[in-house]
Amino acid sequence: MNGNGKSMWDKWSSAGYERNIHSGLGSLGITHRQQMVVELVMQGLSNRQIAERLSIEELTVKTHLRDIFQKLDIHSRTALVAKILHLDR
Repeated sequence: MNGNGKSMWDKWSSAGYERNIHSGLGSLGITHRQQMVVELVMQGLSNRQIAERLSIEELTVKTHLRDIFQKLDIHSRTALVAKILHLDR
């Protein structure tokens, strides 16, 4: 969340960037379900919150993140956000 209470994802969605990001992630081999996890990470949700939102186990969220990190050759949520920012350019 930033100072005005909006997540980065809210800002990008309202500006129309969401479509570009999903397209970019798809081209990198990120599945639709994994893209949903990325979107929720970008909203600042924890693994537990993501699991609750998607009605899956927290371990499944961790597995999705591990697979996403591997596909994008990154090692952290911070790197994931940076990668997403780069996809938008």
